[in-house]
Amino acid sequence: MRIGLTALGLGFLLSLGGSAVAALLLVPLVAADPASARSAAFGWGTTAAAALLHAVLGWLGARVAARRLAGVDLSAGAAACLACAGPVLAALVTQVGVASQGGLGASLLVESGAVVGAVAGFCTLWFGRRRTGLSASGG
Repeated sequence: MRIGLTALGLGFLLSLGGSAVAALLLVPLVAADPASARSAAFGWGTTAAAALLHAVLGWLGARVAARRLAGVDLSAGAAACLACAGPVLAALVTQVGVASQGGLGASLLVESGAVVGAVAGFCTLWFGRRRTGLSASGG
């Protein structure tokens, strides 16, 4: 149980940390030209970038969590839920403000990116190691 929660927390923190870094990098762009930051093109451009970012962060977070779960006797379904939950929850936390301001479509796009990335990251590690006969720790 403790290893499962640790894995979930690692995926969450990795994804949330990546989102925070991306937000800090975006602040100077918005500060440089606040008028263009209010445009629809900027809004949808940042939404697409956030969806791609969360897909990558979900992939990384789920792989880190799946490595942590590799030594635990879990079914693939239970391991997938634990490994993918952290990155998806991090994406949900970052999108709460967007959804509350009426940007539900944009929020769902970003969440979908996180789900796809997390599932792909988990599957490439969890099932790939069984196919090749390698351990999840890389050895």
